[in-house]
Parts: sequence; structure tokens; C-alpha cells
Amino acid sequence: MWLNPRNRAPRFEYGAIAGHDDRMSDCVRYRRGGRDKAIRGVDRQDPGRPCHFTWRGRGLLALLRSEWFVLELDGKAGLAAILFTETLFTPAGLDIVTRAADPARELISACVERLGRAPALAKDLAELVEIDQALLV
Repeated sequence: MWLNPRNRAPRFEYGAIAGHDDRMSDCVRYRRGGRDKAIRGVDRQDPGRPCHFTWRGRGLLALLRSEWFVLELDGKAGLAAILFTETLFTPAGLDIVTRAADPARELISACVERLGRAPALAKDLAELVEIDQALLV
């Protein structure tokens, strides 16, 4: 989705849902053509695999579903690597997200290097497309 140059400045927001320990709200905000857009959904955590979630869209997107996995989570650095499956509108992919609007390249490079040590990910990471932060702002 972020390979499309019209989609800029993505911001991922996750929140607790009262009374549902296994679910959280999920909102990805971005700008397209000078207008604010949002993709909203609910993530349900897999009780057998805490790093696995199933996303279901809200509103018109309620028919869509995607699986996603937290491959890396570094609270100190404020970084997460998220692998997700395709939907009808987006291909499968890997997002490396940070709390910092302009993260250090070394932080991202170190994450990609660690992920590349997993044989199942090595091929996919070789095809990873870096998106210049300046493009997203």
C-alpha cells in the first residue's frame, strides 16, 4: 500500500477494547491527494500464538480479513516488524513501524538484518522495497 506514491504519512494506531482482552482496535491513517484517510478494523489475538492476529475491517471493509504476525517488537527502540497476508485490495507485505517520525537508518537496517536470519524470510527480505521517509511526509 505504501508503494503507491499517492499514499503518504502513514500512522498506525492500536487501542484496547473494553471487556475484550483478546481484541484491539486498529486504525491506519494516511494522506492521499491532500485528504486524510483511515482504514479501521479490529484485531483478534490468537490465544495459542500471542504474536498472531486476525484483522477484520470495519464498515464497508467488514468483508475483508487479513492475518498478521509481530515478527519483532522492541519497546525500548519503539520499533515493530509486522508481516501481513493479502486482502482483496492489498498484497501481502512487511511493515517496519517506529514511534519516531524519522527513525535512524541504523535502527531499520539492524531490524532487517535480524529478520533476514530467519530462512523463511530471507527471500522476501531480498525483495524488500525501501520507501524514502521524505516521500511519506
